[in-house]
Amino acid sequence: MRKPSNLLKGAIRPLFYKPAPELRVDDEVMLRELKVEDADPIYAMIEINRSHLEGWLSWIDLIHNREDAADFVKRVSYRDVFDGGWVYGIWHNDRLVGLLDFNEGDRKLRQISIGYWLTLQAQGKGIVTRAVVGCLDYVFSEARVFKVLIKCATNNFRSQAVPIRLRFNWEGLQRNAGTVKDQEVDLEIFSMTSHEWERLREKEKEKKV
Repeated sequence: MRKPSNLLKGAIRPLFYKPAPELRVDDEVMLRELKVEDADPIYAMIEINRSHLEGWLSWIDLIHNREDAADFVKRVSYRDVFDGGWVYGIWHNDRLVGLLDFNEGDRKLRQISIGYWLTLQAQGKGIVTRAVVGCLDYVFSEARVFKVLIKCATNNFRSQAVPIRLRFNWEGLQRNAGTVKDQEVDLEIFSMTSHEWERLREKEKEKKV
């Protein structure tokens, strides 16, 4: 039997893609990999906003000091965009104000879900929207991602406003998708494909001409 060529072997090899460690979105907003030395600002950010965040993020209960924050950073996987463990810090004017993560990656479908949150003090400035735009521009053009999902709790209207503003498609409701504080959570599912995003970005460029 004829052996497959090296070219064929390469074609069927699983795709692994490690995103850039840093994405400059604009003059004010940057996405960057978390480092252990970020443990202090991560803990401070969570502690100040704990009462706000614990209603949406169950893992907040695991972080009670700097050491817990450092352990969180060490558990983050920076091996591959589809691993479901990639986390960027959202930096605004060189200050850490939130996190954006890739989760539920599917390499075969070239699909990822992204989640995000901001401190209360940083909200209302368009920071998350800009961060998501920068993220989409990058993963669609450089990381070979085909589809991005954003899943928001049904009562988290601020979070839902981001995909709605960016003209994501609403795919439906995922019932009993998880628990926060022992309460069942339903999720609104929004999606964007690379082709749809490319068309939207082209229309934006045409408007500016």
